[in-house]
Amino acid sequence: MLFPIVQVGSQFSKWITVHNPSLEHASMQLVLNSEEIIGQCKTINDACEHTFSSRSPEVDSTETRFGFSLSDAAITEASVGPLESALLGPIIFRPSNQCMWSSMVLIRSNISGMEWLPLQAHGGRQSIVLLEESEPVWKLEFNLISDIQNKSALSKSEFTSPLCGQHLSKEIHVKNSGDLPLQVTKVKISGADCAVDGFSVDNCKGFSLAPSESIRMLVSFKADFSSAMVQRDLELAMTTGIFIIPMTANIPVCMLDQCR
Repeated sequence: MLFPIVQVGSQFSKWITVHNPSLEHASMQLVLNSEEIIGQCKTINDACEHTFSSRSPEVDSTETRFGFSLSDAAITEASVGPLESALLGPIIFRPSNQCMWSSMVLIRSNISGMEWLPLQAHGGRQSIVLLEESEPVWKLEFNLISDIQNKSALSKSEFTSPLCGQHLSKEIHVKNSGDLPLQVTKVKISGADCAVDGFSVDNCKGFSLAPSESIRMLVSFKADFSSAMVQRDLELAMTTGIFIIPMTANIPVCMLDQCR
């Protein structure tokens, strides 16, 4: 019996359907094996330094054990009529790490004897990474370029309009680097929708990403020449937290008076 990927610290339950194929009443019993095999674990490495991972839910180890378990209210015995079915369980899975968990559950029946049912589940996390030219980044920098060699010798009229009208853009990709589907509810810049203080994003609506899926995003900056440096944050709001990417725009001092 396969479970879906379950976020570390949370839990998922699944019922077992048993069927009586005979024309007699069957007594069935569910017994969960206490032994588990844990393997294929994912560990945090240096490549994750540019990755935002969701925090695990608060864990109360007294409520339920990690791995597979049955609650006190679980149905472990059933009398099943001829050609009828019944539900046993549910089996609860609660992972403590990003590993594959395996175990067995035993179904006893006075009709068919004993039957072992394998259990398999994975623990996972929600994780997001920002890519620029396929490389993970933790910040975005925009640098306005001035090709003026002798700044003091130039007048305002000698500044060409293309220099003062520079519109810088960066194409980035937001990638779901985790094991679970990811929902970004809103894209903001320092709390503002879509644009503020020269920074703008082409799409500030929410989006969903399956594991390993990415979406293109265009972030731009156009200076108003009120300051030599502008710092704001690109914010990706999710149900599990906010992914914040610092952004900095640097403007040559010589351009402040000439372009304002």
